[in-house]
Amino acid sequence: MKALRGPSTAAPRGVLPVGIEDLKIFASPLARRLAALHGLSLQGLEGTGPRGRISKADVLALVPKPAATAAASPETPAFVAGENRPEIVPFDRIRKVVAQRLTQAKQEIPHFYLRMSASAEALLEMRKTANVVLGCKASVNDWIVKASAVALARHPDVNVQVHGSEIHRFPHADVSIAVAGPKGLVTPVVRQANLMRIDQIAAETRRLIDKAQGKGLSMDDMEGGTFSVSNLGMFGIENFDAIINPPQGAILAVGAALRQPVETAGAGISFETRISFTLSVDHRAIDGAAGAQFLQTLKGLIEAPEGLFS
Repeated sequence: MKALRGPSTAAPRGVLPVGIEDLKIFASPLARRLAALHGLSLQGLEGTGPRGRISKADVLALVPKPAATAAASPETPAFVAGENRPEIVPFDRIRKVVAQRLTQAKQEIPHFYLRMSASAEALLEMRKTANVVLGCKASVNDWIVKASAVALARHPDVNVQVHGSEIHRFPHADVSIAVAGPKGLVTPVVRQANLMRIDQIAAETRRLIDKAQGKGLSMDDMEGGTFSVSNLGMFGIENFDAIINPPQGAILAVGAALRQPVETAGAGISFETRISFTLSVDHRAIDGAAGAQFLQTLKGLIEAPEGLFS
């Protein structure tokens, strides 16, 4: 038979042992715990509790306060904010005009937005071939400018300017392209882009972009557009809503070309490169149906780019 064990004298787990003499002192259990935790003796301590009982507050009063070392530590010096003075950059002549037009556009033009995406697979293949055959370096945006211009020629109700109470329709598409210049956004015009070959559009856009980045654009380079294309796809922007450039009636916002899953009848799910388009429209001059038909034609030209050569 095993011998019976007496009561254990070990302290419970998580509780520090207390001296035998301290057990004879009239103190609360919590006060004893705190004293043991901080290695303090209760001998000679006068309690402030009922009947002289030593309380939690009596023990905490003996615990040394930690020194404030963070602020004085050399590893973490105090941060002192300096004066935050702005650099004042006055508007130049071009930015003043752009600012006035954009403010006018948001205040006076009733915008509405039409969205559509198109497969870019055929366009990307056509671009590779055409660049070799024509000896040019046409970008995807050049092809979008060309497709937009052809679609505008087929839909003159979208190829318009608004002047007061008059709508001016144009037979040819003078397409403004949004370019980030040293002084901000500028919109030089590719004139009669619907009549130009893709290599001619590539050369003209390159010339205008070079002028814009070299501060060589004149007001003549930016006046008279009938439609605008603003492309932020090269920055990874998937889609956005552009502000109409008055007196034009519409602007096309172009997003990034992204690989996306597409369901094909009888073939299941596959991946293809798609581009999103958002058409901002002036509802005073262009109806929703006209804008939608324009986007349908644009989508068809993007997905079957051989139609751009007919």
